[in-house]
Amino acid sequence: MRCDKSTMTEIQEAFASESTLTNRTVNNFLQILLMELIGQILSECYQQEVKQATDVKESMSQNDRQILYYIAGYIVRSLRKNTNRIHQTDEGVLAALDKMQSDGTTELSTYASWFNQVNRGGLKRPSDTLVDLVCAMEIVVRGKVSFDNLSSTSLLVAPLKEAILESTAVKHYADQIFRGCKFDNSFQVERIAYLFLTIRGFAVVRAKRTQLHASKTNNSKPSFSLRQVLGSKSINIM
Repeated sequence: MRCDKSTMTEIQEAFASESTLTNRTVNNFLQILLMELIGQILSECYQQEVKQATDVKESMSQNDRQILYYIAGYIVRSLRKNTNRIHQTDEGVLAALDKMQSDGTTELSTYASWFNQVNRGGLKRPSDTLVDLVCAMEIVVRGKVSFDNLSSTSLLVAPLKEAILESTAVKHYADQIFRGCKFDNSFQVERIAYLFLTIRGFAVVRAKRTQLHASKTNNSKPSFSLRQVLGSKSINIM
């Protein structure tokens, strides 16, 4: 509508005929009105996508959510290890890492018993927000990859990472983690996405091998649940 000059002209003339305002004033008013409408539309789309991501997350099985919790813990461990290695002292980075790690008082602390069983040392308990971020990434992957019809390009990191970074839900949870940080968080979000896709790709390949092995012995088709994919939740991915 903003780019349609004929429509804008008609609206301006309609306003001008009913008031003493100049065309310039009417045009400025319409531009402000359109910006407000666009802002509201984008806000509604943003909230709707975040809600859809939340609904999909709630529909995930308990097993899958536990595995995503495990992956989030691995991500925290990897990021903190890398930060220590390069002697990172930026307060913003350190504060964001603290937000990614659970203080043990969240509802996800219900996974603590299982987490302790599969933890082989060094894993960090992730915060609720980081788990939500990982779930949002998982939702993007499920929407882009057909696990029943894999090809040589299905698991390419670059296009999947791009889709993840464009996800409104991913941006929403990333903003919560890096809120207040003065540095550009895009690199850190890309790093999280890369770690997630690396683990997820490994899991899919493992599942495919399991399927091929099973097809040689019987006609049963294994599940592609995350529990089985990651080896009954105890696979060593360190």
